Amino acid sequence: MTALSADLVAARDQAQALVRDLATNGQPVLFADFSTGERCCWCNCPAAAPDTVACGGCARPASTVLRLYRDQAETDVWPVCAGHLDDARHLIAIYVASTAPG
Repeated sequence: MTALSADLVAARDQAQALVRDLATNGQPVLFADFSTGERCCWCNCPAAAPDTVACGGCARPASTVLRLYRDQAETDVWPVCAGHLDDARHLIAIYVASTAPG
């Protein structure tokens, strides 16, 4: 791992920890996770290619994984390609609104 990718991974991990801290009292927080090029973008497996998971909207490789946190826990995960990122954010907003308590 190069120094640059190590810094990116550290920044990503810090951002994800902050998201977990912000996702309290049922407030949903969406985290756009990116592939580091060092592992799979979907999980923590050491796959050589970071694009091992297909987009949820097409057959292209997912470049981003959208992770929804509620009450500090990851509740839902969506892999998306760059072309479907904006659409996915819109649909997730609708999903969050429709599943909100009350």
